[in-house]
Amino acid sequence: DLNLKVTVTKDEFQGVYKKILKDLQGKTRIKGFKPGTAPLKLVENYYGKSRITAEAIQEAINTYYAKAIEREGIDPIKIHEVKVENFDSNGPEPLTFSVKLEVKPKIELPPLSSIKVRIPEKEITDEDVNEQIEILRESMAEYKEVEEPVDDGFRVKLAYEMREGDKVVAGNIQEEHLVDVDENALLPQIYENLIGMKPNEEKTFKVKFPEDFHISELAGKEVEVKLSLKTVMKKVLPEVNDDFAKKLKAENLDDLKKQIVDSLKAAKESIDRNSALNQVLNHLMETLEFPLPKSLVDERYAQLMETVKRSFGSVEEYMKKRNISREELEKELREKAEKDVKATLIMEALIKELHVHLHPEDIQNLIQNDPNVRLRFFQSLQAGNTPEAAFNEIYQIVLNEVLARKVWEGVQKEYYKEEEAQEKPQDTAEKGEDQGEKE
Repeated sequence: DLNLKVTVTKDEFQGVYKKILKDLQGKTRIKGFKPGTAPLKLVENYYGKSRITAEAIQEAINTYYAKAIEREGIDPIKIHEVKVENFDSNGPEPLTFSVKLEVKPKIELPPLSSIKVRIPEKEITDEDVNEQIEILRESMAEYKEVEEPVDDGFRVKLAYEMREGDKVVAGNIQEEHLVDVDENALLPQIYENLIGMKPNEEKTFKVKFPEDFHISELAGKEVEVKLSLKTVMKKVLPEVNDDFAKKLKAENLDDLKKQIVDSLKAAKESIDRNSALNQVLNHLMETLEFPLPKSLVDERYAQLMETVKRSFGSVEEYMKKRNISREELEKELREKAEKDVKATLIMEALIKELHVHLHPEDIQNLIQNDPNVRLRFFQSLQAGNTPEAAFNEIYQIVLNEVLARKVWEGVQKEYYKEEEAQEKPQDTAEKGEDQGEKE
């Protein structure tokens, strides 16, 4: 906690007193005068000096407290107490007051140039480009009806019903469904029985559903499945040529490949910048020591505890699931809260040090004008977030990107071949060589 003492001079206090008086003059109706025209002395007598003085003291405290914390570079968290130490309207310094408050610690950051980050060296290869082309081909695939046995990757139209004894528990043999034949998406018994089936063929077989199956009515049950296969469709990928490229808004295939290379380079640059930011943050977390404000840690601890309750129904249920005691849980969450607060304060200090400024209107413009940002915003809404939460999510993404660019400009970068990755972790920054020699 900090005890801030503030003194208000006679001229400063008289200025505040006159402002209060003028404000009252503007809204006071006194018989014989139009609103706002009554003499100040009359207004003063109307309200009484003691009332105006009390308002002036409060206004002076608000005004000169704000100026004091700005002058001293104080970042307040919570005000515990405001106390008038002395008031003498006739004295040279009529008002002295103290403010007991909790403040954020001042964090001294090392120069970015003294921190070295490790970045993997990777050229964009023909294999990388071909991999992206295959992804594009898959996205433009068409399914054509064939008279062939079902194979993996096919799409089928079928009807089914599942029975437990005489009771139908799922499906309707009269309703048709489109199903992609994917070994990773279908239950093994269903997948195995589909493979090899031909159009208009029917098959009946048993299926045992796992105990943790997502449909509770079927979980753990053994049912008889009747499949009626209607049509079989085979995936047809487009040929890779200039026509394929033109459908993707490229002039020709060479132009498409160039666009893919540019896109992959931009993606790698973004990944590298974010890796550098993470390495710097990890380095600062490990090397900086400063007191953590108790109220921030307590607040974060309460948030973490509430998340446990909301996710598991109760703290007791969570402790039972993990086989830990209340004491162990509280210690774990307290340590996590301290780490989170430290990371937040370091991030704030870095943002301030690098003069990163981002205004809400900047985000609003991005959402309106940048298709990728707009897509992220609507995806966040579709995920169930409120517009405010979706906006804050975009704000944080853009802020991190701006900060990552600033960090990238300042740090030392050491590039390494990807096969060296096992020798030294990528997300750990080092002190620069010059600083290391000094120490």
